[in-house]
Amino acid sequence: MSSEQLVWLITGTSSGIGRHLTLAALQRGDKVIATGRSRSFAKLADLQAQGADVLELDVTAPLESLQEVAKKAVQIHGRIDVLVNNAGSYSSFIYDTSYSSSTNVFGPLNVNRAFLPYMRERHSGTVVWIGSLSGWRSAPTMGLYSATKHAIRALSQTLHTEISPLGLRSICIEPGAFKTDLLTSDNRASHGVRIGDYKLLTEAVEAHLVGLNHNQAGDTNKGVEIIIDVVKGEGCAAGKPFPLILPLGSDVHGVIKEQATFAREVHYPYLTMSSQQLVWLITGTSSGLGRCLTLAALKRGDKVIATGRSQSFSKLEDLKAQGADILELDVTSPPETINEVAKKAIHIYGRIDVLVNNAGYGEIGPLEEKTSKEAYDQFNTHIFGPLNINQAFLPHMRERRTGTIVWVGSICGWICVPTIAMYCATKHATRALSQALHAEISPFGLRSTCIEAGFFQSNIFGAAHHVTSESRIDDYKELVATTDAQWEAMNNNLPGDPVKCAEIIVDVVKGEGTALGKQFPLVLPLGSDAHGGIKEVCEKTIGQLGEWEDVICSTDFPRVA
Repeated sequence: MSSEQLVWLITGTSSGIGRHLTLAALQRGDKVIATGRSRSFAKLADLQAQGADVLELDVTAPLESLQEVAKKAVQIHGRIDVLVNNAGSYSSFIYDTSYSSSTNVFGPLNVNRAFLPYMRERHSGTVVWIGSLSGWRSAPTMGLYSATKHAIRALSQTLHTEISPLGLRSICIEPGAFKTDLLTSDNRASHGVRIGDYKLLTEAVEAHLVGLNHNQAGDTNKGVEIIIDVVKGEGCAAGKPFPLILPLGSDVHGVIKEQATFAREVHYPYLTMSSQQLVWLITGTSSGLGRCLTLAALKRGDKVIATGRSQSFSKLEDLKAQGADILELDVTSPPETINEVAKKAIHIYGRIDVLVNNAGYGEIGPLEEKTSKEAYDQFNTHIFGPLNINQAFLPHMRERRTGTIVWVGSICGWICVPTIAMYCATKHATRALSQALHAEISPFGLRSTCIEAGFFQSNIFGAAHHVTSESRIDDYKELVATTDAQWEAMNNNLPGDPVKCAEIIVDVVKGEGTALGKQFPLVLPLGSDAHGGIKEVCEKTIGQLGEWEDVICSTDFPRVA
């Protein structure tokens, strides 16, 4: 992109990065439409006085409202060149699903849907997503916030693949700890202590965040100047290829390098669970990996409660004939319903030792075409549903001070594939939730692991397990036709054997067989394609960190001796 005058629309400009970015773009001679919610709109008056146009925009508003705002915004200068998804919230409670996800994920998706038609019409434009260091590292009590930031990176990268043939771009900026108002009470949702076991942890984290607020190492003014350089292709970005992700801050540089090296070297911490008979509860057992895992655990002499939705419940009869107990369970049911199923399940054998969050499906289609309901349904099955399942069973596990949570992730938790952005986003988020949960429950003798399987013959993208639709936007018709044909061709020719995958999962949980003598893995890729795909992502990330290191690490305040 040339250094011509650009028109920016930035969400969340009442404070923090959004405010600083508005002022910096104005100083570069660009036009800026600064937006904010009604309750903070008065704070935009001084931005207007310095040359910005201002509009009221709440990213959590319905799509129709956002489309009306988009019309007004485009009329001001005749175009939008840069759309910045900056508005965000921080939640310090892992189960606060509505607040963080609506603001950080579903809201930006609708904002994109409102503005992308104008960009596609002009075959020019850049979408900027403000991610976070938490998109790479999950910390206790920050599980959902981290999950949304993992998801944002996946959405941005997939979107770029889908829109780049149309002359558009997407980038995820991942700042470290910058001196902004993100951690103030207005922007952070905290719910106190609801469960006594977490009291000390919650209080310690809250004290840390209060101490960190306004003492962060990152200089926001330096950070926003780099963002503008990258978008305009000038300054520190001159001569460099456009990055799909850009970390900012020496702290995030270190974290990403550590995470990429960790994944590439595949480190395992020591298994402690004995090979006693275990009681498993597995969701989504009517086919695929859930079915194979049920049979593998039964063959080891364990007890299994196999679950499935009402429409596929009849497929569990042969599992029952082979020794499994079966229960009807839809992971998207209300928490009250799931709690009742949990009571029934625990009553069968008096305990649940292993809970496997396996149920899932693939939502296929270009990101811009995905409706709010389609986006929510994918997250509901892969994220919100498992969170409710965990809440139903964790009190029982905490009481016994033993238990393992298994999350079935995917290679798509690392790679980003066009037309399955929502699936990729939820699998990125799954890893974040599992790691944060492990940090929270390990003091009680509990564990959590994320199995990141490659493409196994599980029919996940077969007709019964994916939701797709006819292309709704002409610009994407060729992409949809091509990828649909690829998925159909791949579905029965995938490299992974789900029976072998299931055997290894049982080994890891029980600490025997292939896992004997190894430490319990918090993340376990399975499949040669997963190994290769994750390794490639990590190596590319390490390479980019090196290429941009001087820029990434230039945003800190000077250190005081």
